[in-house]
Amino acid sequence: MSQEKFNILISSDQRLKTINLSLSKTTFTFICALCLLAVFVLIFIILDYFSLVIKDTRHSYLLEQNKELKVKLKGFSEQMEAVNIDLEKVNRFSRKLKAITSSGNEPERQLELSLGAPLIEVKEEDSVNAQASESLGSDPNDSGREGPFPLFKKNNYEFAFANPIAEADLSFLFKTTRDKTTKMERELTLLFEKMASQQDLLQATPSIRPTLGGWVSSGFGYRVDPFTGRRRMHKGLDFAAMTGTPVYSPADGVVSYAGREGGYGKIVSIDHGYGIVTRFAHNSRLLAKTGERVKRWQKIAEVGSTGRSSGPHLHYEVRVNGVPVDPENYILSN
Repeated sequence: MSQEKFNILISSDQRLKTINLSLSKTTFTFICALCLLAVFVLIFIILDYFSLVIKDTRHSYLLEQNKELKVKLKGFSEQMEAVNIDLEKVNRFSRKLKAITSSGNEPERQLELSLGAPLIEVKEEDSVNAQASESLGSDPNDSGREGPFPLFKKNNYEFAFANPIAEADLSFLFKTTRDKTTKMERELTLLFEKMASQQDLLQATPSIRPTLGGWVSSGFGYRVDPFTGRRRMHKGLDFAAMTGTPVYSPADGVVSYAGREGGYGKIVSIDHGYGIVTRFAHNSRLLAKTGERVKRWQKIAEVGSTGRSSGPHLHYEVRVNGVPVDPENYILSN
């Protein structure tokens, strides 16, 4: 019995020639199957292509969103850093006020200050907070590190997903900032109440820079003596300034001495009461007299270089119950 065949006629209207293709049923079925498979493959390729286009579009969108998020995060980190700096300034100011308002009641604190101890103690929680802040502020130009935003991983063609550890640091930074603000508000409220009940003490407590000219050339504490070359305790602050620069009383008080005193040259000493005494040395001219009552911001002398001095400057001392303390703690504004 002969096998069933399929005849395919192909004719041309130009050559007037017809081609007759005779295919067996098996061959024809095979060719049809191949054509069907090719159609499925083509459809799959087209769908896959459009899927890649959609994914690429979404990927570009996510990368753009990621960039915008990084910019926002940078701004947020800078704002948080500015807030922390402002809080630290307020904290420093608050501690200075505390040191001033408590100067007549805390002899141990006076001794601590006289030994040059720092005004602001570094607490463990502050150091942890500093580490959290550093994690948000690394150098963006350093390609070998994570960059300024550890919340995101840097991959060339991969969306940067959030880092849960950095998120915890950010939450911790929020919490510590809120805690510090609340604590500071409470402390300042108590401090205000204390200050209101100590007006006389505040009026008699040094709180301003004794001269507005020049700069601090030598601080409180041990230093190399410019004359002997040996380490020696420097009991005050030196303000390098031009001869004739005004010297002001930093608080109300009575001039206990105005004249010459050995290496101090021309000196003014003011007794403010409550055990607080200020001294101003190496002046070129004395304007206040012994026994005179002076007010804060009253001009008492002029800067000079009398006595044991290497150049025109004001030597400023603050003594509490006879113990020299760091005058920087008694300057609330520069």
